Amino acid sequence: MPKKFHVGNAVLAEYVAKGDRNKHNLVNVYSGDVIVQKFPVDLGFGLYVELLRPSPDDLPNEFTIELKFDGKAIVAGRGSAESNVDSTSSVFLIPLFHFTAQDAGQLELFISAAGFQKRTLISKRIYSGDVTKR
Repeated sequence: MPKKFHVGNAVLAEYVAKGDRNKHNLVNVYSGDVIVQKFPVDLGFGLYVELLRPSPDDLPNEFTIELKFDGKAIVAGRGSAESNVDSTSSVFLIPLFHFTAQDAGQLELFISAAGFQKRTLISKRIYSGDVTKR
């Protein structure tokens, strides 16, 4: 039976960066779906994923992150867990990427690795609606 990923956080934001002293900067985090004024729309996103390691064998040496929009891959990346077996977590960042949504759809982030069950980390709709200006 495949192992399961243990995830602390998976966050979609407009920009993500490594900060000082083991901190990270997440700018304009999407707490819900992505609402835009009209389509097509150019969007910029950043990804922050924190994988937990309850025991040394609970995190693969290498994993793949894939972001899809309506089933079509728009961003993919490979990561590796920290070599320090005493570490309790490993963080994967994609600071910024752009894509154009031609119409409404579903944005989904997946993680997979050999010997592990593929897992959906983020699922958000992108649709047009009333965007409140403040």
